Amino acid sequence: MDEAETMYQRALQGKEKAWGPDHTSTLSTVNNLAILYKAQGRMDEAETMYQRALQGYEKALGADPTADSNYFLAHKISPFNAFMILYLI
Repeated sequence: MDEAETMYQRALQGKEKAWGPDHTSTLSTVNNLAILYKAQGRMDEAETMYQRALQGYEKALGADPTADSNYFLAHKISPFNAFMILYLI
């Protein structure tokens, strides 16, 4: 899993440089990194990344889940559900 983290970190750096920290593609990588951290039992780091992804999606898409349901379902539910699962498990 160390190799996966290195790859996600490199991808994240590239996306942040190319598109900025709040682009939905960047946020998707942030969410994937959070999933990896959770799988590794690194809950504090996972929570930080889930929070970043959720806040970024809310900024990019708005806090209203009904505004554009297809886009919301494709991008925003994932980090929110992952964030909720972090606390339920």
